[in-house]
Amino acid sequence: MPMSERKGNEIRQKKKQIVELTLNQVIYLAGIVDGEGALMITRKRMKNYKSTIYPHEEYFALIPIIQISNTNNDLIDILLSWGFHETGSQQRPKGKLVRVVIVSRLNDLKKLLEWIQPFLIVKKEQAKILKAFVDSRLQKYWSYGCRRKYTLEEIQYRNSIKILNLRGKHDASIS
Repeated sequence: MPMSERKGNEIRQKKKQIVELTLNQVIYLAGIVDGEGALMITRKRMKNYKSTIYPHEEYFALIPIIQISNTNNDLIDILLSWGFHETGSQQRPKGKLVRVVIVSRLNDLKKLLEWIQPFLIVKKEQAKILKAFVDSRLQKYWSYGCRRKYTLEEIQYRNSIKILNLRGKHDASIS
C-alpha cells in the first residue's frame, strides 16, 4: 500500500527515498543506467507561477532526473523497491509495455550519483555534469523563503548535458 498524505482536498503520494544498496547492487544499477538509462536536466515552464521577487520574468524550473525505461517488469519492480518512482508506461506497437521509473529528488540524486559514477562508462560525462548541477542547487537551495534563481553556470550545465545526450559525439565536457 503506497504511503500518502492529505493536503487540503487532494492526496499526494510520498516519494520513497533511495535505500542503501550493496556494492553488487550499485554496480548492477550503474550498468542499467549506462545501458537503459537517461541522465538529463529538463526545463519546465511554470505557466501559472507569479514570482513576487521577479514579477516581470518568465519562471521555469530545471529538473535533474535519472530515468530508466524498460519492458522487464521484474527489473522495474527491483528499481521501485530501491526507491525509484514510477512515472508511467507506454504500449509499444508490438504489444510490449514500456515502464518508466525516475529519481528526481536532489538529495537522492546526489547519493545515487556518488554511488554509480565510478562504475559508469558510456554516461560518465553526463553523470559528472548532473552531479555538478545537483551540488550547485543544494548549496543554497532556499533564499528568503523562495527558490533562488538559476545561475548562468547551472543553465550551462543543462545545455551541456543536452548536447551530450544527442546521438553521436559532441564536445560539451566540463573541467
